[in-house]
Amino acid sequence: MNNSQYVYSNANILRGIEHINLTNNSTLTLNNKSLPLGDATDDNINTGYNIDGTSTLAIQNSGATTFKSHLSGNGTVSTNTGGNAFSFDSNNAGDSFAGTLALGNSTFILSGLNTQALNQATLRAGAGSITTVGNGVQHIGGLAFDGGTVDFGSIAPGNTRAENTIQTGRDLNLTASGTVKVGVDNMINETPAADNNIPLLSQDDKTTTIRLAGSDGTVTGNAGSLALVDANGNVITDSVTDGILQNGSLVALGTWDWRLTITTGENQDGLYIGYALKQVDLQGNGDNALLLNSAGASGNAADLSAKVTGSGDLAIENNANGTVSLSNQDNDYTGITEVRSGNLLMNNNHVLGNTSLLQLAADTTLNMNGYAQTTGRVDAAEDSQIAINGGSLTIDQGGIINGHLLGDGSLTLNDGTLEINGENTSLAANTQILNDATISLNNAAGLGSGAIDNAGKLILTSANGSLQNSLSNSGTVNLNGSQIVLAGDNALFSGIFNIDPSSQLTASEAQHLGSAAVNDSGTLNLITDTDWTLNNSVMGEGNLVKEGAGVVTLTAPSSAYTGTTDINQGGINFGSRNQPLTLATSVININQGFLAGNGAVAGDVNNLGVLQVGSNSTSQNMTTLAEIQAVPATSDSLTIGGNLTNGGIIQLGQTGSNIQAGNTLTINGNYMGNNGTIAFNTALGDDNSATDHMSIRGNTSGTTLVSVENAGGSGARTLNGIELINVGGSSDGNFLQDGRIVAGAYDYRLARGALNNQSNWYLTNSASEPVGTVTPVDPTTPANPSNPTTPTTPTSPTVPDNPATVAPSSDIMLRPEAGSYIEDLAAANTMFNTRLHDRLGETQYTDALTGEKRVTSLWLRQVGTHNGWRSNIGSLKTTSNQYVVMLGGDVAQWSNNGLDRGHIGLMGGYGNNQSNTHSGVTGNTSKGQVSGYSVGVYGTWYANDVNKTGLYLDSWLQYNWFKNKVNGEDLPQEKYNSNGFSASLETGYTWKIGEFYSSKQSLNTVYIQPQAQITWMGVKANNHTESNGTLINSDGNGNIQTRLGTRLFLKGHSKIDDGKSREFEPFIELNWLHNTRNFSTEMNGARVSQDGANKIGEVKTGVEGQLTQNLTAWGNVGQQIGNKGYTNTEAMVGVKYSW
Repeated sequence: MNNSQYVYSNANILRGIEHINLTNNSTLTLNNKSLPLGDATDDNINTGYNIDGTSTLAIQNSGATTFKSHLSGNGTVSTNTGGNAFSFDSNNAGDSFAGTLALGNSTFILSGLNTQALNQATLRAGAGSITTVGNGVQHIGGLAFDGGTVDFGSIAPGNTRAENTIQTGRDLNLTASGTVKVGVDNMINETPAADNNIPLLSQDDKTTTIRLAGSDGTVTGNAGSLALVDANGNVITDSVTDGILQNGSLVALGTWDWRLTITTGENQDGLYIGYALKQVDLQGNGDNALLLNSAGASGNAADLSAKVTGSGDLAIENNANGTVSLSNQDNDYTGITEVRSGNLLMNNNHVLGNTSLLQLAADTTLNMNGYAQTTGRVDAAEDSQIAINGGSLTIDQGGIINGHLLGDGSLTLNDGTLEINGENTSLAANTQILNDATISLNNAAGLGSGAIDNAGKLILTSANGSLQNSLSNSGTVNLNGSQIVLAGDNALFSGIFNIDPSSQLTASEAQHLGSAAVNDSGTLNLITDTDWTLNNSVMGEGNLVKEGAGVVTLTAPSSAYTGTTDINQGGINFGSRNQPLTLATSVININQGFLAGNGAVAGDVNNLGVLQVGSNSTSQNMTTLAEIQAVPATSDSLTIGGNLTNGGIIQLGQTGSNIQAGNTLTINGNYMGNNGTIAFNTALGDDNSATDHMSIRGNTSGTTLVSVENAGGSGARTLNGIELINVGGSSDGNFLQDGRIVAGAYDYRLARGALNNQSNWYLTNSASEPVGTVTPVDPTTPANPSNPTTPTTPTSPTVPDNPATVAPSSDIMLRPEAGSYIEDLAAANTMFNTRLHDRLGETQYTDALTGEKRVTSLWLRQVGTHNGWRSNIGSLKTTSNQYVVMLGGDVAQWSNNGLDRGHIGLMGGYGNNQSNTHSGVTGNTSKGQVSGYSVGVYGTWYANDVNKTGLYLDSWLQYNWFKNKVNGEDLPQEKYNSNGFSASLETGYTWKIGEFYSSKQSLNTVYIQPQAQITWMGVKANNHTESNGTLINSDGNGNIQTRLGTRLFLKGHSKIDDGKSREFEPFIELNWLHNTRNFSTEMNGARVSQDGANKIGEVKTGVEGQLTQNLTAWGNVGQQIGNKGYTNTEAMVGVKYSW
C-alpha cells in the first residue's frame, strides 16, 4: 500500500497474500479480523508485514489478541483491544522490528515473547493502556509514557532497584504524563527530612532511592508529570510543606514528597522513586518573585521538574550563558514570568503555566524547544530572543516585542494588539491572528517567512520591503506610510488590503492578492512579466501603476478606482466586444506599453505608448459564459470621457490575422496630436467602404500621423471620400498620411474635407479634395402648376450620334506598380524578338555546298534599349532600360539548285530590363525588373538569284523564362515568374534598283527590300497575390505584332579593297508596326494598360560590313514612336564569324 488507507473486516476478501508493504503514510486497519499471511495462512518465515516510518498497522479487536505475523520496518503497530490483552507470538521473537508498539486501550505483559518482540522496538504506553513489567530486567528498544500506566509490581523493603525493571537500548521518554504503579508495603523505613539549605533546583531530585527503569541511550524529561500510585491506585504520599525564604522574605511554599524523578547531574540514566521537592507554590510578586538561578549548573541540575503553582511571580536570573529549564507540564501558576538575565528553556508543554505576562529583559532568551505555551501578554525588550524552535506560542492579550523572534513552529494571537518592532528574518513559524486580534509591524520581515492566517488585522506602519509570508483567511491588512511588496502565495486570502495615501502595495501575480478587496487611497503597483487577470475589487481614490512586460486584464470589480493609472511597461486590457467595461480612473498615462479595451475611460488619456481599441490578442481567449450566450459583436469600440493627447500609437481594432474594419474611437473632450500615430483598418474601396472611425466632439490641435491598413478591400474609385475622422469642434489639428495606402490598382491619400466638411478627414483616390457626405437641403414648397398648353405635333426623331467615349479621369490616383507589372510583361514578350538582319548582318550570302566555300558560322548580338510610355488611365509614366545578349549559329545548310540556300540554326540569350514608373498625381514611384533567358531555333531560305536579288523567308521559335520583381515605394518587394513561347515568320524581296561609280571609281549597287513580319508573343506572367492582398493578373500574352517596312541599302567597297573580300552595306529602314493587344495588368479586377503601342512608326539606320572573308560585323540605331508619348530607342551591335 502506498499512501493508502484500508480497513480489513472481511476475511474472504484478502487471501493468499505473503507480503504486505505499508509505505508513504499508509494505514491498514485489522478490524476484529486477523490477517494471517501465506498461501496456507500460516504466517511462515517467508511472509510478513513491512511498515515504513510513516505508516501504521492498526489492530482493533474487542477481545484478547495475539499477533502472529512477522514484522519488519520502523513504522507503528497500534492496538485497541477493548481493554483486553494484546500479545505477540513466537514468530515475532526474532523479527528485529525497530518501530513502535503504540498501546491504546489494551493490557500488555512485558516479559517473555513480548519482550523479545520489542528487543529493538519502542513501547509507547498510551492512554487507557496498562503494561505489567515481568520479573527481572526487561530489555527493549525504548519506552515512552503517553498517558498510560506501567505497573512495576511490589518493591521489597531496603532495595534500591525494583525486582521488575526495564532497560532500554535507546530512548527513555519521561516528558509526557502517565502513571507508575508499585506495591509499597512499608518499602521505606526512614523518611528523609526536608532541607532548605541546599540550592532549590537540586531539591526536586536530591534523594533518589529506588530505580524502576534505566537507559543505555537518552533520557528525555524529568518525570515531573508522572503520577506515583500504589497497587490500589492510591497516590503514594508522605508530604512536608515548608516556606521558601529569599533574602529573608517568604517567596513560595515548597512541598516535599515521594515522586518520580531521574538521577542528578549529567548522567540522567533512568526512572527513580525518590523523596524530593514535588511542588512550588509561588507567593511573592515583583521584587519578591521566586528567583531561579542555575548557579553554573546545567541539564537536570538546572531544571525544575516540580509543579509550579500559585499567583506569585517567577523570575529567572543567570549569568549570560546560564540556562534554567522548566519541565513539568502541569504547572498552573498565574503570575508574571520574568527572564531578567540568561536563558529560560522549556522542557515540556505549558511549563509557564497560566502566566499573565512573559517578560524578557535585554540579552535574554526564551527557548521553547519545540513545546507549546500560552501566555497572557508578552513584553520582550530590545535584543531579547523568543526562540519558538518548532513550538507553539499563544498570546491571549497582545503586548510588545522589541527583540527577536526566530525558529519554526506557530505563533497565535487570540486578542488585543501585539506590536512587533524590527525584522525577524530567522522566524519561519506560522502566525495566526484571530478575529479580535491585531499585529502591528514596522518592518516587512517582522513575522519572518511563515504563513499568516489572518482573521483579524495586520498593520504595517512605516514598513518597507518584501512581505514573504503567505496570507490566508478574511482579515484586513493595513498599510500606513509603507512600501510593501507582496511575495507569498495569498490565494486563500479573501480579506481587505487598505492602502493609505502615503503607501504603496506591489503585486506581481494574481495569487499575491488572492481574492481580497483593495481599498486604494495610495498606489497599487502591478509589476509582472506574465499575463493574468485582476479579479479583485479595487476601489478608492488611489492610483494604479503597471510595470513589467506582462499584461494585466482588469475586470468590472478591479476598475472602480478613481485615481491615476500609469502604464510604464507591458499592458492593461479591459472589456470585450460583448461585455464593454468602463474604467473609472481619472487619468491614464501610457508612458510605455499599451492600454487595450472595449468600453470607456472616464477621464483623460495621455498616450506615449499604444492605445488600442479592442482587447489585445492576449485577452481574446478570455471568454465568459455570458459572452458565449450573447450574439457576438463584430467590432470594437472605445470612448474617452475626457481629453486625449497622443504622442504614441493609437491602434483602432485588431491587426494581423484578426484584422477587420468598423471599429470606433470616440473622444468626448479635445484631441491633441504630439507627433503620434493613429492606425486605421479600412476595407479600401469606394465611398461606402467599411472603416475604423474616430469621432472627436471637442477641438483638435497638433500634428498626428495616420496610417491605414487594408482590411480586405479590393480598391475602387471614390467620389466623396471615406470618412476617417470627424471633428465636432475647432479642427486646428493636422493629420498627415504615414506611408502609402494601397488597394487594387489605386493609391489612396488622406485629405481634409471640402465645403461643409472641412473639419473632417477622408481617404480618397482622387486628386480633387473630398467633399464628404453632403447634407440634403429641405425642399421648398412647389409653386402651383400652370394650366397645360395644347401639345404640338411632334417632329420625326433624328438618328442620334454615336455616344462619345468618356475620357478616363486624369486625377485618378493609380498605383505606379501597375506600370511595373505591365512593363515586366511587355519586356518579357519583346526582349528576345529578332529580325533576319538582327542575326545575320547581311541580306543574303553565298555558301558553296560542295567545294565552293562551304562555311559554318557563329554570331553574337548585343542590344540596348530605352523605352517610355504612359498608362491608358491615370497619370502613370514608365521608362525602362534594357540589355540583351544573344548567341547563335548555323547547324545545317542546303541548296536545291545551286542558287538558292537554306539553313537552320540554334540560338539562346540573356536579357535584363529595369523600369521606373512615376505617378504624376501622387508622385509615388515603382521599380520593376525582369531578367531571364531564351533558347530557340531559326530557319532561313534565300532564292538568291545570280543578281543577288529575290525572295527570302525567315522564321524562328523560342522558349523564354523570367524572374520578375516589383518594388513599390514604401511597399514590400513582390516576386513572381513568367514564361512562354514566342514565334515569328518574316519575308521580304530584294530588287536591285541601280548602281553607280563613286568619285574613286568604286562600284556601288543600290537595293530596295520590302519586308513583312508576323510575331506571336506567348510569354505569360503567373498570377500573383501581393503581400497587401491585391490579386495581380497580367494580360497581353497572345499579342500578334505585324510589321511592314522597306529597307534601302547600298552595297559596295572601296577601290583599294578589290580582291580583299571586304564589303560594306549602309542602310536605312522604315517600318510600321501594329499590335493586336495592349499589354495590361488587372489589380483586383481594375485594368490598366500600356497606351500608344498599338500603332508604332519606326526608323532605323546602320551599317553592315564584311571585314574579312570570315568576319562580319553590323550595327544600327532605331527609333520607334507611337501614340500618347510611346517611344522606344534601340542600339545594336553584332558580329559573325564563319569558318
